[in-house]
Amino acid sequence: MCDPRQMRMKKFTILFFITLFAYGQQEKGSFSIESVFNESTMVFSGQVIDKESYWDVEHKMIYTVHKVKLAKSYKGSFEQYTFLISEGGTIGLQGIIVKPSVKFRINSTGYFLLKEASSIFLDGFSGDNELMELTNTSFGFLPYNIYDDSDQITDDLRITPKNFEKKLKKISKKKPTITNPIFNEQIFSSSFSLANSEISSISPTTIIAGNKEVLTINGNGFGEFLSGDSYGKVLFKNADDGGSTWLSSIKTQIVSWSDTEIKVEVPSDCGSGLLRVQTASDKIIESNQEIDIPYSLNSLTYPSDGEPDEIYEYPIYHTGNIKEDILDADDEYLDHIYDGRYFLTLNSDFSLIDDARAQFDFALTDWVCRSGINFELTEETSSIDSAKKDNTNIVSFGNTNALGVTYMYFDGCVITDSEENIVDVQIAYTEIDIIFNNVVQWGYDEVSNSQYDFKSTAKHEIGHALGFGHNINEYSLMHYASPRGMGTTSIDSYLSGTNIINNRDTSTSLCDVLSPHQVSECSSIDYELDSDNDGVNDIYDRCPETEFTQSVDLFGCAPYQLDSDNDGVFDDLDQCNSTPQDAIVNDFGCADIDGDGVSEFSDLCPETPLGSEVDENGCSLSQKDTDQDGVTDNFDQCPFTPSETKVDAYGCSLFSLPEDNYQIIINSLSCINSNDGSITIGVNNNNFDYNVEINDSLYNLNESNDHELSIKNLNSDSYLICFTIDGVESYEQCYQVQINQPEPLSVSYSFINLGKSILFRVNGSDYFNVIHNEKNYSIQGNEVELFLENGSNYVKIDTDLNCQGYFQEYFIMDQKQFHLYPSIFHDEITLVSNMISSNSSLIVFDIQGNIVFNKDISLVEGSKINLSLGYLSKGVYLFKFINNDRQEVHKIIKYE
Repeated sequence: MCDPRQMRMKKFTILFFITLFAYGQQEKGSFSIESVFNESTMVFSGQVIDKESYWDVEHKMIYTVHKVKLAKSYKGSFEQYTFLISEGGTIGLQGIIVKPSVKFRINSTGYFLLKEASSIFLDGFSGDNELMELTNTSFGFLPYNIYDDSDQITDDLRITPKNFEKKLKKISKKKPTITNPIFNEQIFSSSFSLANSEISSISPTTIIAGNKEVLTINGNGFGEFLSGDSYGKVLFKNADDGGSTWLSSIKTQIVSWSDTEIKVEVPSDCGSGLLRVQTASDKIIESNQEIDIPYSLNSLTYPSDGEPDEIYEYPIYHTGNIKEDILDADDEYLDHIYDGRYFLTLNSDFSLIDDARAQFDFALTDWVCRSGINFELTEETSSIDSAKKDNTNIVSFGNTNALGVTYMYFDGCVITDSEENIVDVQIAYTEIDIIFNNVVQWGYDEVSNSQYDFKSTAKHEIGHALGFGHNINEYSLMHYASPRGMGTTSIDSYLSGTNIINNRDTSTSLCDVLSPHQVSECSSIDYELDSDNDGVNDIYDRCPETEFTQSVDLFGCAPYQLDSDNDGVFDDLDQCNSTPQDAIVNDFGCADIDGDGVSEFSDLCPETPLGSEVDENGCSLSQKDTDQDGVTDNFDQCPFTPSETKVDAYGCSLFSLPEDNYQIIINSLSCINSNDGSITIGVNNNNFDYNVEINDSLYNLNESNDHELSIKNLNSDSYLICFTIDGVESYEQCYQVQINQPEPLSVSYSFINLGKSILFRVNGSDYFNVIHNEKNYSIQGNEVELFLENGSNYVKIDTDLNCQGYFQEYFIMDQKQFHLYPSIFHDEITLVSNMISSNSSLIVFDIQGNIVFNKDISLVEGSKINLSLGYLSKGVYLFKFINNDRQEVHKIIKYE
């Protein structure tokens, strides 16, 4: 999509959009399934099958409504579907990401513990009274892990669905209701399997997430990157939940992929720990080696709903000034971001709490003066106490689901070339709000074990505002959760990250209208300094004393300063730069990995079975196939077979004929249940006499019949055809063929266009005939729409084959008529009416006359009402429609 407003720039189109991120630090404490269960209105297992985002009516917040299909209910409603609301989502190019929050994707499966949502009114969603929300942000959804058939309860606790359900039954003290047995079985079954492959090494072992740094993964069995619509992925621990779930690389982050090596950019929000390779064939390979991700930098994935080849991850910048609309040349610059810095304003009540004000000021000063990122507190205060887009960077106490939440609003532009190809996406922070929890017990100087450390939380939230995501290290500042008592306050491990952020912030003018950020005055950092003259400024330089004239990488390191595989041998001498961890190496960094006496550098067969004799290349007979016939040398009794020759299990030549030697022509039945099918057989090579077996009947192909055979009067069936040759033993070539018959004609229909026309769907033929009253049509395809005439409408549909059957029906078109479909249903039926009535009733009776459904409705012209009747038992029902001047009764049938 493109915004109609365009910048007046030659060869560039710039697209305006706004996005909002929110990050927060959770409280870390004990988890009781029973307590959350008791607080919940609904508890069930199920799967998210659809979702859509909506603005609230004031357009201050976006919410996503997830349609969840129930599998098994333990408490509350037994409906087939419920609607779960969560903060955040995207609408077009506007959106909000909220942390901490649960990110539901379509097909997310697990156990849901929900309560009725608070009063939230959405623009465009009509079912507000049906909305539910998680009972507990951290533990209201327990995801099912399809990789190892378990449910994630806490960071370090997994349990099988069977055992977890026993726990729920014990708490509820009653038997659960299975809403859909087949669906319940389907969603709790692993669709992935562990591959018989391995990850042998990962390099480097320490890497930054969200900075386009490339990780190299070595191993085997990775397969091809693409397989149909599927492609390979690398899965990392999710830092936003402490590693409980996995984050996947996007397609464009795969730099290269082969069966033995993958290079991938590490996505934002990934954390330390094991990683997994998911092959294009949905096999999972998990590493034994962990990677260390000390921090993650914030980034934006754009577009959120594009094709995989079009989605990229982009950095987010601090700027030197900002406009309400950066594309409006006449728009004035705002005063909360100007003069190269961001001005934060304290809430007036917050400012009255001396300890809170002093410790926030201290935390901010520590970050700003040591990192150079330019944030400053204003002398004024504000009555604003919540996060909203108001061009004020507010700091306040308020109502949050975490110890603190940082909201970072964005504005940016998409730059395209003359052919509308995306050249770059540039995103800027336009506002930052920090809201601290106003309910928890805070400690400021001396923090007891019953209090939360305000200073640590303040530094954590400011870290988000400066551009950091979460990491996985419970002893570090940016870990996603914090326990009671004294917290971590050191920012030392993040200063190299602030160098990266500040360097790009101070060197980039965004969208050609926003000036670069400026280094804070209290900082002593010189972002232009290159002390060792290696071409990499000190803020990026991880090897600050590189010898003159040495070639260096992007981080200022020469090969003699690097040990990529951590084997104790620097890269300039290392002939084996992917040696497995803890392997014993020689002076050139190579190991004898398989213990065959040949070092890794020379070993062409690195997985020799223990004790095997090998040649100078480290290969045993079981690993060599000298004549390339597919049989290894230890079994090959014919070691010099010519290339491309078909061989037996011992490597010796087999008699064979080309695959196209046989000609089989199938003539299917002309009509249903006839026996006029036939099979015609021939061969290209006439030098042999062939025996043909067709479903236990024997025939010959030789000179007497010119090597051609026709078998007639066959029914619709599957036939196995096998060829053998006189005088040639062990040769047989078989084919499975099918003689088909036409399908019976199948017709379904539904009312559309407010009941004024009917859409017919036809199966069984690509060509069919339609009679509508006095009109005849010949249709190619599988659909036709007929506009109903007033009064009676006779419709007949058939094909040119009488044996396929036909469809005929009468439809009455009445301006006061209502239409009900389908008459045979499973979950829903639909009422379409052109009537206008303020007082109508819909009543459903079972065959004993009992009322099983009763609803009063108001009709306007063009009413379309969907009724969920999936809870009814299988059987016949009467659907009665009543209004002031008429009654109508229709028969409907519920099937399983």
